[in-house]
Amino acid sequence: MRSALLGVVVVLVLALVLGGMPSPASAALGATIQSITLNGCYIDITFRVQDAGNYYVNLWDDGAFRAGAGGAVPANGTMTVRYVIGDPILEGAAGIGIYVEDALGPAAVTTYNSNGSYAVPAVVGDACAAANTTSAFVLSVTGVAGCDVLMPIPPQAVVGSFVAPAKVYYAPGKLTAPLITLAAGKTAWVFGMDASGEYYKIMWNCQTLWVEVGTMGPNYDATWQGRPLPTTVVS
Repeated sequence: MRSALLGVVVVLVLALVLGGMPSPASAALGATIQSITLNGCYIDITFRVQDAGNYYVNLWDDGAFRAGAGGAVPANGTMTVRYVIGDPILEGAAGIGIYVEDALGPAAVTTYNSNGSYAVPAVVGDACAAANTTSAFVLSVTGVAGCDVLMPIPPQAVVGSFVAPAKVYYAPGKLTAPLITLAAGKTAWVFGMDASGEYYKIMWNCQTLWVEVGTMGPNYDATWQGRPLPTTVVS
């Protein structure tokens, strides 16, 4: 939960902006949280916006910024941000503070919508802190072309990077015909491994396919920061 002082500052800034300076209609940014879902060590936050713009979900606990993520959302679109719990839940004030705002973390000035005390049991935080590193990333955006808005992304999924040219299989051990090869350097969602541990299940062009494990590795961009690829057995 965010500190009371920061909440007062946000209220004062909003009062000045809304009361002292008329905002043009084309810049009437606003957002409303549609759902917050706790699933194991993940919290998925979905919000809908009014006008197109840059929006961010920021998460705080007892005045400490934990993580945030966001970016461009089209008018009337939605964004889902996934928060990975990687710290114990502090007990100074109830719950995790979740804020949809105009910038990332402490740089945010305007809060569009919030849940200042989303309940997460302390026992969940302790278990998740032992298993994860705190992070947040954009899971999907509606109104923007992309397969991640057309098919479900399992909670363990990670975006990986091809470290070598990868032959594509429509099932483990069964090559596509004609053969498809994906170039090194491209990225794709990785859902997990087959039972043999020899193939990763990936999402490519809005369909699930398989590639050999040795052709993919962690993605070291600013969002994924080298997170290990999932070893969950999937079918």
